[in-house]
Amino acid sequence: MRYWARYLTEYAKREGFGDLEALNASDRETEKGNRPQMDEIIANLRKKFSLTVDAEKVVCNPAAYDRLMRYPFEVLERLGRTTPVWSPKSGEAHLTVLLSPTAKDIAVTISPDETKFTVTGPYLTEGINSGSKIYNGLARADKNR
Repeated sequence: MRYWARYLTEYAKREGFGDLEALNASDRETEKGNRPQMDEIIANLRKKFSLTVDAEKVVCNPAAYDRLMRYPFEVLERLGRTTPVWSPKSGEAHLTVLLSPTAKDIAVTISPDETKFTVTGPYLTEGINSGSKIYNGLARADKNR
């Protein structure tokens, strides 16, 4: 999960919200001084970005846990690490990763206003090429495309 935060930090910097990593401090005084800037960056990011993981109907087992961690990782990796960079056309990316007992494969749905993205994947069976399917699904709303 540590990579989730790293990729989100990269996304926030690239999208113009601010550089949280640059505000990281090694001492308490500097950290305290940077806190208002960090809070502002986080508040602005929350307006334009969210990630929800929905695994309500998942029966927990090692395979389901693996997918519960992997699908959100692949989404955030696409946003913050994979090149070419991905930026939502709408300027907003509210993402939901849904693990489904009925899904047979990875699917990405995009709201008509291109602000909400739902990545649905199976938890009972392995999604083949899940990273590529997430990448290609999100590419449909990429302003850099």
